[in-house]
Amino acid sequence: MATPSPSPTPILIELVNNDAGSFDWIATLLPFVTLAVGAYATYFFTGRADRLKAKRDNAIRWHDEVRTFVAEAVTSARAIHQESADREGLVSVPDPDDQDEADHLYALSVTRAQEEHDNLLELQGGLSLVAPGTITDALFGVIKASTQLRLASDDQADEYRAKLRPAITVLVDATREYLGIEEVKK
Repeated sequence: MATPSPSPTPILIELVNNDAGSFDWIATLLPFVTLAVGAYATYFFTGRADRLKAKRDNAIRWHDEVRTFVAEAVTSARAIHQESADREGLVSVPDPDDQDEADHLYALSVTRAQEEHDNLLELQGGLSLVAPGTITDALFGVIKASTQLRLASDDQADEYRAKLRPAITVLVDATREYLGIEEVKK
């Protein structure tokens, strides 16, 4: 009887049964896995950094707008305060011949204060779009105090001027806090 000739071992069986090279595929796969994890981490952290930078840039852009609006509002409020103080000596002048000129200056002062008050109202609209509630609330306090001062009788002017000054300070402090400006200690 003839002996059967041995058949060659299939290649697949040799690859699977080969003890010495059974983990060679891990050495090939490891760089690809490392590359994929690195690419994902880079994508994630770069995207996060870009979002934070965009948020910071947007806030800084609005900081300029807020700073401009508030500076103009403070200037207008101080002008209203000054106009009221300037009118105090125009109510009655010692020389009756000067009363007509004093009345004219008084009327001009009232008109300038009204223009500044109108400016405050316009600024409130713009500021409410870009500023947080702390600043718009503080501006509302300034507008309220300036309105009371404008409508006050000459006898009440000192009382309402005294209310306007702290309202301006509250607005400045709220803006400093929002912008991250620390007060310089002397």
